[in-house]
Amino acid sequence: MNWSYVAGLFDGEGTVGIGVGKGTIAAAIAQSGSKGLSLLEEVATFVRGHGIRCVVYSTGLAGQGRRKLESYRLSIHGFSQAPLFLKEILPLLRIKRSIAQDVIRYTTLFPSIVTSPMARQYRTEKQAKSLKSGAEWLERFGGCKMGRPKGSKNKFPRRVKCLQIA
Repeated sequence: MNWSYVAGLFDGEGTVGIGVGKGTIAAAIAQSGSKGLSLLEEVATFVRGHGIRCVVYSTGLAGQGRRKLESYRLSIHGFSQAPLFLKEILPLLRIKRSIAQDVIRYTTLFPSIVTSPMARQYRTEKQAKSLKSGAEWLERFGGCKMGRPKGSKNKFPRRVKCLQIA
């Protein structure tokens, strides 16, 4: 196993993304069947040998939907781990080179995804949406309160008590 093989596998079967809402970066390679699982385990052993944390897990059983074979994913997440992996394979990438460069640049410019402009924009939009839906709820239900039936130890079922507003 070598970085050229891993880069080729990633170019063909891999994906990379920035999860702004979750505050993480992930690089992953997918395969199916028992041969795919053994390949991903071999790649994982190689990658771990270079000090990069990764995990291999099942993403679907055979027979679910249109799947004929069980599917697996090797995942490298984290704001520190994914860029390390991408820097190792970057010179060998052809198809996903520009995406990998963008992710590496992003992590260099914004060492904390929580303080990045994308995260700030996401939070602002989410707060605005939340405030809007809260205002709509108040407008619609006015003086209604959520509560549990008396004597109920369970949080559910909840009922809505509406106060008469004159």
